[in-house]
Amino acid sequence: MPEPMIPAYSTQFEGRPFTRSGLRHRMGPDDPLFHLLEDLCFQDVVGIFDDFTTSLDTTLWTASAIAGGAVHARSANVLSGVILGSGTTTSGDGSRLFMANNEIFVTNARPYALIRHRPAATITTSKFEFGFSSADTEMVNSKVTPTSTTADYAAIIRDTDDSTSTDLIVDGTTPAIAKVVGSAALTTLAASTYQVWMLALNERNAAYYWINGIFGGVQRGNGPDDDVTLGISTTVRTRADATLISQTIDYIKAGQERIVF
Repeated sequence: MPEPMIPAYSTQFEGRPFTRSGLRHRMGPDDPLFHLLEDLCFQDVVGIFDDFTTSLDTTLWTASAIAGGAVHARSANVLSGVILGSGTTTSGDGSRLFMANNEIFVTNARPYALIRHRPAATITTSKFEFGFSSADTEMVNSKVTPTSTTADYAAIIRDTDDSTSTDLIVDGTTPAIAKVVGSAALTTLAASTYQVWMLALNERNAAYYWINGIFGGVQRGNGPDDDVTLGISTTVRTRADATLISQTIDYIKAGQERIVF
């Protein structure tokens, strides 16, 4: 008897296309299963996922040293694969990772991005930021009274030059810069401990963020303009001499609707 034919992979569900809108109608985003199944809705959701199991994919990422820092690169012989970027023992040194193509994401396609990362054993004098940016540069210049290095970005940021909370700062071409201060109890960054930072944007210039799945806050109306294309950006910096600061990234995941709203 011949082997049974293996059917081609299909995204049909009960005879209908398996779409995000259909999934949302069935169970809604409050159901944890929704987020597991959402990745199968590639008919109407575009996404990237990099687990950094090989050398840094330079068709996807551009790694840049800040001053004398060490660029993000794969760490050898680490289970599951990670990349490492770091400063030096000189204040201001660091590393930045940015998408090689920043023409993928726009706010009116409702993008999201998340990173699983951890700092080194020392975090008392450090800067970490992650989010969507229109340019290959650091996003936030100062966090306490926010000022920007570039326009059109949304960033989750922790910078000990200002405070130890993990906050959300957004800036659009037209809207003014704005900040949401996270609860210290929810957003504390621990040394040598992985955290998942997640950010989501929408067509109303709103930005939302989560730390380890716990909602940190929302800023409405001041996010990136919806006609500006964005890429994913993350930065680590040393904030004091004689202290080496680093960032180990396990994975980065992002996605958005294939249509705009």
